Amino acid sequence: MRIKVRMGEPLWKAVGQKMITLALPDKDNTLADVLEALVATYPNLESELHGSGERREFYYTLFLNGQIASFSERAKVPVQEGDEVLILLPVAGGSGYISLLDEESQSR
Repeated sequence: MRIKVRMGEPLWKAVGQKMITLALPDKDNTLADVLEALVATYPNLESELHGSGERREFYYTLFLNGQIASFSERAKVPVQEGDEVLILLPVAGGSGYISLLDEESQSR
């Protein structure tokens, strides 16, 4: 199963590219499996995703096929062949980044 993963700043710098395709085993995969495979493939992402020290929190927003996906529910969110995961660091103010997602999905 292949899943596209797009990353915003600063994650993509740890990977070296803004979009990658992950190959997952052909089974019932979830968003949690995608994140685990991403960190297994790119170990530098672990500290970027969760920080370091005692407070290891997830500060990013997850999208699955353009819809917000809850990080706390990641183990319950199924993914399928060809799905696209977007991982963004939320930014306060404005309303542009949601419309940016809409523009990108319309250009496909």
